Amino acid sequence: MKTFAAYAAALAIGVATAVFMLWLGRGTPVGTDISFAAASVVFALAIVARVLSAPVVHHWFGLALALSLPSCVLGIVMFSLVARLGEYFWAWLWSALGALAASLIGAYFAARASRA
Repeated sequence: MKTFAAYAAALAIGVATAVFMLWLGRGTPVGTDISFAAASVVFALAIVARVLSAPVVHHWFGLALALSLPSCVLGIVMFSLVARLGEYFWAWLWSALGALAASLIGAYFAARASRA
């Protein structure tokens, strides 16, 4: 039951983070750099991945993927959509890949700390 709750929380937080990133990106005025906001979201995902992976150590990889995959897919899709318009908003791509990397790193260190 603990594993199911962790996966459900990871998916719920992951989808909510993707919706928040979309809201943040669409609500930002044109010409504003959203790199700081994207970095904050990535940092928060690392912390959440660490907290969720601590009780279920053996599922750290799956939890990190469930947490970051919605944000990663959204970031890649948004980057490809704006690239077709002739503009390159690298913050979408970096936040997508950063979310994936940060959640994997956070979950790995939670698993490593609890095994020691």
